[in-house]
Amino acid sequence: MVDFISREQAKDLVRNEPVVFAEVMDKTAGMRSLEVHVMRPSAGGLYEVERDDTGPVASESVEQLVARIAAARGCRYATIYPAEDRWPPPWADQM
Repeated sequence: MVDFISREQAKDLVRNEPVVFAEVMDKTAGMRSLEVHVMRPSAGGLYEVERDDTGPVASESVEQLVARIAAARGCRYATIYPAEDRWPPPWADQM
């Protein structure tokens, strides 16, 4: 079971366990494009385990897709949010 949490909560939790960060890159009539990042802590800060650019996904199935990715990677938490300007985001560089 994956719990969807806020981006702020995800930033804190990723310091201790893997978390899925799903950025909404484009939102059009009933579809979204996502950039999904599976992040986990490492000795040097954060490590990106997986990155998936989904292409168009029906809005009603976004949560299901993110939950499936999280389950496959053993993540208990995920967050979905508007895209940031760059990856890794500035907060990830500070860890």
